[in-house]
Amino acid sequence: AFILDYVELDGHGFYGPYEGYWDYAAYTRGAFAPSELPSPGASTTTCVGFPNDDFKQSDTRWATHPYNTQTPTYTKTIGRAGCALSALATLVNYYSETFPELNISMTNPKILNDIVEHQIVPKTNGFYNHDIKFTVIESTNVSNAQIILNGTYNYSPPLNSITKSELRNIIDSDLNENLPIIVRVYRSWINPNTNNKEEWHHFVLIVGKCGDKYIMSDPGSNTRVLLNPVDSVMINTTTQSMFGPIDSIRRFKKK
Repeated sequence: AFILDYVELDGHGFYGPYEGYWDYAAYTRGAFAPSELPSPGASTTTCVGFPNDDFKQSDTRWATHPYNTQTPTYTKTIGRAGCALSALATLVNYYSETFPELNISMTNPKILNDIVEHQIVPKTNGFYNHDIKFTVIESTNVSNAQIILNGTYNYSPPLNSITKSELRNIIDSDLNENLPIIVRVYRSWINPNTNNKEEWHHFVLIVGKCGDKYIMSDPGSNTRVLLNPVDSVMINTTTQSMFGPIDSIRRFKKK
């Protein structure tokens, strides 16, 4: 694990073409330009997280690469739809670098996308309804058959007190074992063109913790996000764009 500082920042922002929210912005010392560093009066504390590659969908090396081309009518790109793919690639590389005895090859979202498209798994390939099948991580081509999916947990917002406690306990248990977790976050907004409410999901990788909040490697933003996993936060008042809560967890472990 590595130690990083964080500074409290209230507000929302837009990172490239992707919407991102923070109530705390995590940063590694020296990684930001001087104008982005905290003011002298800002409060800081110490957080613990895992080093990782923090892959972004918008990376020019693969942002325009077709996502899931095994489905002929699906025309989206990794940049548009590859959040789960990017989070999984970051997780695979964490295992590769943290556990070298497993002999897992390093990857990235484009390499992983190409592997998954042709992966032999039950039914079609490594995708289902355009979404990546997380069990694909168990294959030889992805993890040298050394990582397994260790459980899927789904929740229905709004979360009650029992669900909130269970969700936190699961995440904390894996972080205590130095195992990052992929989570699905609820998203919604009012489409300004149609004035209709639209809902979707976004996948991120939890890589650490600060107090009662978690450090997320977010494929859709240019910075890690610290977020309370059980809250829904409005990140844009004009479109009533909501981020959170977590409504699904994917746990992984060594075989």
